[in-house]
Amino acid sequence: MNNTKEIKFHNTLPINTTLRGHNCEYLIEEVLGQGTFGITYLATVYLQGNLGRLPLKFHVTIKEFFMKEINGREESTVTSDSQGGMFDKYKRKFAQEARSLKSLNHPHIVKVMDFFEANNTYYYVMDYLCGGSIEDLIARESFLAEDTAPTQ
Repeated sequence: MNNTKEIKFHNTLPINTTLRGHNCEYLIEEVLGQGTFGITYLATVYLQGNLGRLPLKFHVTIKEFFMKEINGREESTVTSDSQGGMFDKYKRKFAQEARSLKSLNHPHIVKVMDFFEANNTYYYVMDYLCGGSIEDLIARESFLAEDTAPTQ
C-alpha cells in the first residue's frame, strides 16, 4: 500500500516560468501549496544585469494572489469574471498585506524581500524555510509555544 498522498493543484504557473520582480528574476521550480486566496511556489533567484543573468544560488518562496473559486488562467495571465468587484477588492487587500509584511523585521516573521505586479495579479517573495509548513510542524508537535516558533 502506498501511503503517499497525491496533491493536485489547479491553474498554477508552469514549472520553469520566469517572473520578473524589481531587481531580480525568479524561476519557478515547484508548487508548494494552494489555498483559497493564493498559490505558493518554490523559486530560484537570478540577478539580471548588464553582464547577463546570474543565478544567486538560493531559493525563495513566492506567493501569488489567486482566488481559487473565481480565477482562471490564460497561459501565465490570471483571469477573473470579477464576481461584482470581489477580485479587485481582495487583490488590493493582498497588495496591502504584502506592503505591511515587507515593512516588518522580526526574527519570528518570515522576511518579505520583494513585491511586484505581473500577469494581472500580485506576487510577494519571501525567505524559503525548508522543513514543511507551519501546519506540518503543529501537527507533529501538537501545539507551538510562541518562544519556540521557528526563526531564520
